[in-house]
Amino acid sequence: MWNGFCGNLIRRSNRNLLLCTLGLMAGVAAFAAYNAKYFSSFFSGAHIETPDQLASANAAKLPDTFVRLPIESATPTGLQHETTNDSHPEGYVDSEYLATRVGHQIMLIRASGGSWADMVPAQIFEGRLRPVSADIQSKISSANPSLQFMPVYLDTVDYKENGILFLVFGIPLMVLALVLLWRYLQYSGDYARHPFAKRLTQYGQLEMLVQEIDSETSGAQATFKHHTATVSITQHWMLISTPFSGIAMRLDRIVWAYRHVMKRKLYFAITIAKRHSIIAFDNLGQRTQAQLSEEKVNEILKELAARVPQAIYGFDKRLLKLWKSCGKDKSDFLAQAGAIVSPQEALKERSSSIPLSM
Repeated sequence: MWNGFCGNLIRRSNRNLLLCTLGLMAGVAAFAAYNAKYFSSFFSGAHIETPDQLASANAAKLPDTFVRLPIESATPTGLQHETTNDSHPEGYVDSEYLATRVGHQIMLIRASGGSWADMVPAQIFEGRLRPVSADIQSKISSANPSLQFMPVYLDTVDYKENGILFLVFGIPLMVLALVLLWRYLQYSGDYARHPFAKRLTQYGQLEMLVQEIDSETSGAQATFKHHTATVSITQHWMLISTPFSGIAMRLDRIVWAYRHVMKRKLYFAITIAKRHSIIAFDNLGQRTQAQLSEEKVNEILKELAARVPQAIYGFDKRLLKLWKSCGKDKSDFLAQAGAIVSPQEALKERSSSIPLSM
């Protein structure tokens, strides 16, 4: 039953779904593993809580360690930290570097102005140890050649940002990957559960329909391909296949089809690109869409018009309003649409746009 077109389509989409899922899981896992020490500190809290612990720690293991230190005194160094972004391309000062003694060495502390301007004895500084950049190292060494500075500094500004971003994006992505994996196991274990097969059952008995499609696709057919999308029109079916999905729509059930143009506009005015799609509806309320070139979309519409002359071709806002008003039962759409526009009337394409800015 699954040795022809339908089985191959489901196997291909299952394979691509698995590859995408494994890639997503591997990406999240690799990011977490690469930042394992940071996330260990983020979730467990400060690992160093006294200056003596910091002074005796192995410098090579210090980066990404979270610390919580009581600092009795700190001196402004005059060094400032600048940040640039889209709103401030010229950069702005968001924090400054202080210096404090830890054992026999001097440690830099990156802190916002409010956290040290009114500093009192034994103020607690909490943050993440990070390597001192070469630029800062050269500045402090040239200004204070006799002092020995630690190879790491204490960053107290937004040091939990990466961990929060991981909670917001990384964990949901991993959950999504697990959901996709569960779907793959379902679809590969029983092809009848695949969305392509489940949608096909709305037309009748699954096994008979699969055999009919496999038989028709093994013979002559009109095929239109553009990038990763392929549209095949056989004696009774319009079949759309993409790397992750597939849709079968019976020709005698099609009631409406048109060309949709998605325009990408710069500053809402200048069209810089167009994407053409074929959109078709059947009397069961199903909608299908495939993105192809303008030429191939026009060829498909001509092919459908020759095979299904009773359907409406082209877009009209009145038709869209009628389609939405019909609810789930679309059986009367074609009869009511005939009162709006005849099947032979030339209608405009439907256009929409995506605004872009530079």
